This record gives sequence, C-alpha cells and structure tokens, in this order.
Amino acid sequence: IERLFLFSKLNVQAPVLVTASFDLGAEVKRIVGQVKDEYAQAGLTIEITNELPAVTVEMDPMLLNMILVNIFENSLKYKERPHVRLGVDVTIEGENIKIILADDGPGVPEENLNDIFEIFYRCDKARSNPGKGSGLGLAIIAKTIMQLGGKVWAENVAGGGLAIMIVFPAKTEIENV
Repeated sequence: IERLFLFSKLNVQAPVLVTASFDLGAEVKRIVGQVKDEYAQAGLTIEITNELPAVTVEMDPMLLNMILVNIFENSLKYKERPHVRLGVDVTIEGENIKIILADDGPGVPEENLNDIFEIFYRCDKARSNPGKGSGLGLAIIAKTIMQLGGKVWAENVAGGGLAIMIVFPAKTEIENV
C-alpha cells in the first residue's frame, strides 16, 4: 500500500521527497555495509566493484536507499540458484553519475527489458506470484530517477544476469516532470 501511495504521488507530481546534500559514494558504501550480511545469509552476496567516487548529490537519501534495496530484493527474489552475486558500481561520466547494479541471476528475456519498469508488469508467470512483490518497485524507481533528471534501463549481462543502469546529474534536485 505504501508503494502504491508513493507511485500515485509521483504520478501527480506531488513533492514527495526531502532533498539533502550528501556524498553519494559514502552513502552507497554505508547502505551496502548495513545490509550485506543479512542478504548474504539469504543467498545474495553484494559487492562494491570499484572505488566509489566522492561526489555530492542533492537528493533524498531515503530515495537512494529505496532504489538500492529494491534492486537487491529483486535479485534475491528471482534467483534460480541457492546463491547469487550482485555488484554495485558507481562512476562519474562527465556531469553525470552512473550506478550499475548487476547480478549473475537468470536475467530477463530481451523483449521484456524495457517493460520491467512498467507498473504491475510481470514478464513471465513465475514473476506473477503476489508473494514475490507488488510489481511497483521498478516503476517507482523509474519515475523517481526521471524526476532527478536521469534515466534508468536494464541490460542482460553476458554469461547470465541482469544489470540495472541508472544515470542522473551529479548535482541534482527533484523536479516535476
């Protein structure tokens, strides 16, 4: 219900988030450090795969937490093996920040990659199990990233897995789109 409410507020362009300036690299490291042991016990190893840049962003830190945890949860929910890995990579590309969250799970059929960010979308019957989620998480992520002036997309990883790619301006504020 909370996710549906958030998505509805984002759709009517209501200011939902409180912005703050913070070091994105340090915050990603803090979030991963806070949750990695719990996820490892459930079968998901989360690793930071590069030296995280010190870059200031102007956004809601809870938004960053929501984005990361949603993708961690998806990797865990849809794994087909007892244990999967998820790499977190943050880089600066010009005036933009790029976050790549890539797992070695089952991936998504190529024809469904763009659709996974649609509200309530399920690409196969296995993903339509209501116990595995609401179908709102990636839609909320896509909407909030758009409000940051960025974009999000998915790519299958060579050798198996799914990568969620997020790009947004380094110094950014929530804006109505």
